[in-house]
Amino acid sequence: MPHIETAALLAESLHDRAGTIVLDEVEHLEHAPEAALTLSRFLRSLPDEVRVVLISRRDFPLRLGGRLDVGGVGRLEERELAFDVAEAAELYGVLDHGSGTPAEAVAAAGGWISGILFQAWRLPEHAYGSGGESGALNSYLAAEIMSDLSPALQWFLVATSVFDTVTADDAAAVGVPEATSTLATFRGRFLPLWTSEDGSELRCHPMFRQYLRRQLDESGAAAGVHRRHALRLLRSGRAADAVRAAQDAGDDDVFREAVVRAVPEALARGDVRVVAGWLGRISSAAIAATTTLTRAQLVVAVDDESWSDGARIADRLLVLLHSSAPRGELEPGLAGTIAACYSHEGRQQDAMTVLDRSRPGTITAAWRSGLGLDAAGTLDHYRDRSPDCGEVVDGMLHRFDLMHGRLGELVNRRPAPWNASRSSRVAALRASGRLHDAEELISEWTDPGKSPALSRMRVELLLDLGRVDEAVALLSATTDRARSASRYCEHLHLLLEAAVSLRHLDDIPRARRALGLVESDPTARQHRRVMEQLPLWLGLADLKEGRHESAQAHLATALDYMLAWDRQLHVPSAAVYLAEAAWHTGDEEVMAAAAAAALRAAEIQGSDHLLLQALREFPLVLSRLVDASPEADSPWHRLGHGLRPTETVPAVDHDGSGPTVRVHEMDDVVVEVDGRPVSLRLRRSVELLCFLALAAHRAGVARSTVLRELFDDRTDDSAQAYLRRALGEIRSTIGDTCLEVTASTVRWRWAPIRSDWEDLRRRSREASLVRGPSRYPALSDALATGSGVYLPDSAAGWATEVRREAADLQEELLHRVAETAYETGDLINAERQVRTLLDTSPYRESAWRLAMRIAGDLGDDDRVIEIFRSCRHRLAELSVEPARSTTQLLERLRR
Repeated sequence: MPHIETAALLAESLHDRAGTIVLDEVEHLEHAPEAALTLSRFLRSLPDEVRVVLISRRDFPLRLGGRLDVGGVGRLEERELAFDVAEAAELYGVLDHGSGTPAEAVAAAGGWISGILFQAWRLPEHAYGSGGESGALNSYLAAEIMSDLSPALQWFLVATSVFDTVTADDAAAVGVPEATSTLATFRGRFLPLWTSEDGSELRCHPMFRQYLRRQLDESGAAAGVHRRHALRLLRSGRAADAVRAAQDAGDDDVFREAVVRAVPEALARGDVRVVAGWLGRISSAAIAATTTLTRAQLVVAVDDESWSDGARIADRLLVLLHSSAPRGELEPGLAGTIAACYSHEGRQQDAMTVLDRSRPGTITAAWRSGLGLDAAGTLDHYRDRSPDCGEVVDGMLHRFDLMHGRLGELVNRRPAPWNASRSSRVAALRASGRLHDAEELISEWTDPGKSPALSRMRVELLLDLGRVDEAVALLSATTDRARSASRYCEHLHLLLEAAVSLRHLDDIPRARRALGLVESDPTARQHRRVMEQLPLWLGLADLKEGRHESAQAHLATALDYMLAWDRQLHVPSAAVYLAEAAWHTGDEEVMAAAAAAALRAAEIQGSDHLLLQALREFPLVLSRLVDASPEADSPWHRLGHGLRPTETVPAVDHDGSGPTVRVHEMDDVVVEVDGRPVSLRLRRSVELLCFLALAAHRAGVARSTVLRELFDDRTDDSAQAYLRRALGEIRSTIGDTCLEVTASTVRWRWAPIRSDWEDLRRRSREASLVRGPSRYPALSDALATGSGVYLPDSAAGWATEVRREAADLQEELLHRVAETAYETGDLINAERQVRTLLDTSPYRESAWRLAMRIAGDLGDDDRVIEIFRSCRHRLAELSVEPARSTTQLLERLRR
């Protein structure tokens, strides 16, 4: 029986059997007219209830009969068949996919259904052996796409895969023969590629192009194609792209030419690390012979803070640039960079000579200002600091903002991109007591150990966090790096070693050895940072050894120098140490002047953090100043409230791969994962999560402690089973890997759980250190952060204790808010806040005194007396009389 008749009988046999028939690879009928005729007969013989879908990878005329004969014909092309995000999301739902997003898959695959499937299968959750292993896409493309193309078409696609979009000129440039005619043959073919309307451009699907690139790289012709591609890119002005192509070709000459052309633009973008990688592939001799590459090498050295290397490179570069040329020859940025390198090596005169050869202007003036602010032999003062100019020199100026104690400007200023600016901001956050923010900013550095400056800041931060052993280890580990960076970096490292040895290790011999090394280098005294710190730490060493007169002389020298040049960062330490030495020598005038300087420096810094640090070292200084103050609410009394022991924040090795988990424990308890609320049915699950969120438990908790605190010290089978249920619910709701549970410990593995209570503690601690106009909003924000009752429905002993601590802290914050409002002259607000405080804390005598002062300033004498009587009445309930300072305040206000 003829095929055509068989097809008709087959179609007729489907009568009363509704369904859909799919015929793929119809493109094979293009040159098979008899087969097309058989298909036509089959379609025309089908009953009305049967639908047919024909799929072809090429567009060609397929004559199957009139529309009426086959029941109507619709046509869908690639554009209509491409998946959108919603359709991809539905597909992911069928795949039960748990990682990546449909939007990412559509973007990667361009809507191509096969590409979306392969994109999903490439992700970790798709198990090996389920049909989507890494070679499946290659197999599909080889069998279903490439095998249908002639060798000439295959090579065209493979060779031109180096281009994003391909033209005939591009193809010819990489050696494809008959490029124009070959390009035209791709029009109308259903392949994972796009062609322009006129057929002059071609662009492959991203995943198809990746496959083609792999085919190219595995061929013997890859090097030649990449070299011709690099030359094509160079001719078209795309030097940075040419660098990669030349690297793929392995052609050193073309690579060097491409780098020379690409470096200026890359450095202008700030891609210093990219340039460093390029230079690492070029010989030293080739770099030294080229001005452009030598200049790039200088920029890389400075970015690495390798100032000594930078000075040597600068010497070579000036020879290449003919440095004997007239004044005004050098670009300001280049001249400033060279001058900074020379300054680090103690070559101050050479630094100024180079700046003399720089073109006059704002940038040159900024470099002069920055270098002058640290040069001991100049008269440059901070009041004459040049304004920021949007150039790399701003980083140096910001470093001196730090040394001059302008912490608020660094913290509140819009972050600048320069490394020196970013590290100065880290140091300012640390010096302001915002340790959490400083730690987070440091974590953004890819390799913080390369920077001597940042290493010093990390040491200081670790000390403030109470992690002394880690700080000392880091200090020792970075000694060689500081020594290799420059003589100046070595001096600063030694000064920090002396400070750590004296303040935290009580190792005076080690401190004196470090200070002796600094003193023995004649270039050290060229820098003001050395000139202020050397007598500071010598004085502290004398003070600790009981050599009080020598200590006073050293410390007075240090403080006078700092005040003369308005270098406020170390003033609180110098002033407190001097006050202690002066007390021992009986010099009350010096003691009073030092105390005033300390308070003034804290005002300039906008923070009490550094002052409180120094007072913790010598608490008797604060005690004497409190005793000498006639008022019970003096600045020294207020500082006494903040003089608590430094809390150690342990380093915890967390797996940072998980989502962000937060618990809102105040009033209505809510658990969030990446900002979305999740439901934990078991009360113990919520309590356990809050328990693990406490800072003291971030390193893990003994399983016995969990049972004791959450299950009333029960260890029976019932309690153990309940704990397992709580742990299981946390894992199933939040993530399988969030907890690490052993027979002895329970530990949260992901990044620390964020907590309203811990935020309240941190922000309260930070806000209490703030001075000036920022103090009131900082305290108000901290109070708003932790309003409410901690885990109100929990009867657990640990929760009750935290609840009490939270209430006390909220009360203390409210008092500080009212006190700060009064100090800033906002009397009405202060009165409202203090009334709220007294409603909840009627036995806080300092709040009654504040209310009396507010009434006095408002001129309400009767109200002053009324408040005093209310205070006496409340205290009588405790069988206590008002303090002498309260009665003295009444007498003073009634005058």
